[in-house]
Amino acid sequence: AGGQQGQGGTLIGQSLPDLELERLGTDEKINLSKLDKGVVVVECFASWTRPSVLDLPALSDFSGWAKEQELPVAVFAVAIGETGESMPKWLEALEKTAGRKVDVPVLLNPDTQLALKLGLPTIPRTLVVVDGKIVEVYGGVKPTFLEDLKKGLPGWVEQVVKQKEQEQASP
Repeated sequence: AGGQQGQGGTLIGQSLPDLELERLGTDEKINLSKLDKGVVVVECFASWTRPSVLDLPALSDFSGWAKEQELPVAVFAVAIGETGESMPKWLEALEKTAGRKVDVPVLLNPDTQLALKLGLPTIPRTLVVVDGKIVEVYGGVKPTFLEDLKKGLPGWVEQVVKQKEQEQASP
């Protein structure tokens, strides 16, 4: 399947917790447990972790690629322990370094409840959620991150389609 097994063994099969997170730069609140039951990629990151600097631009690329391929996926980056004051400056610096815009919605989790409720071993952690359940976990430095996500997506989308067919078939 791809991700580093063992690192997120306990995360596989979990649902995202019922948490309202504020979207950076807006008044919008997004509840992770109420997200579309298709394929959702949630990046749990923090400004102080070096891999986060690589993950966010890669996620941006992935999100753009999925749109081009017309593959249904929602991508969110959750800033663990970060506030609306610190994040904009960090993102701006990151975009300068990366030489482009980070094009994924950033959700703020200043009280780190998401990490605590999921029991994340370390940050960053990328969670792939299919039909409301975590199916894949990537952690630490991920040299083939973008390729892994691109490879995995068609299969994840297929799982969603199968799930919907089963729901419609059952009386």
